[in-house]
Parts: sequence; C-alpha cells; structure tokens
Amino acid sequence: YNTLFKVPSYQRWLMEQKQYPALLFHKKYLQVLQSGRHPQSEKKTWLLKTPWHMNHLEEIWELYPRAKIIMPVRSPVGLIPSLGSLHARFYGIVSDEVDPKDIGRFQFWR
Repeated sequence: YNTLFKVPSYQRWLMEQKQYPALLFHKKYLQVLQSGRHPQSEKKTWLLKTPWHMNHLEEIWELYPRAKIIMPVRSPVGLIPSLGSLHARFYGIVSDEVDPKDIGRFQFWR
C-alpha cells in the first residue's frame, strides 16, 4: 500500500499490528493454489519474495514451521536509489507531485 500512497500514519499503525490473521489467510490462499497443481508436479515449494515478511518472522515461523528464509545481501549504495526510483514511479501513477527527498525520508523512517 505504501508503495502507491504516502500515508505515514497508516504505515506506522500497520507496523504495530500483529500480522497473524493476514498471514493465516495467506497460508490458506497458498493451500488453495497448491491444491490446483497437477498431482505429478515436482514443484512442491513456494518461493515468496516479500520483504515485508522480514518484519514478522515470529508469526511466519508459527504458521510455517518448516520455512527456510534466504536473505540476499545487497549494497545500500544500489538498493536505496533503486527503492526510491520504484516508489517515485508508483507515486507518479496517483500523484502529480513526486518529491524524491520526501520519498527518501519516508523510506529511511521505515
């Protein structure tokens, strides 16, 4: 949500919330998707690329006790401008005013 809209109060509120109910829905959703796979399919593992999950590892471990977490390391020199550019592009979809410095402050706060 915060990739499209800058609402710091919502972002702060969201960071304080337990994500167990949302992650439980997530697990059920993946189970439904998995049930539609061909029985002979060799793919039995899901690869989820969601940085948000790193903020809620305790709940992830509770719902997915066999989960393996792979955390690639990327230099901040390339990562920060890349994130800023991504947010600027998305903000530009819904706003005529995109301030790169404001985006940087918001991302740093998170």
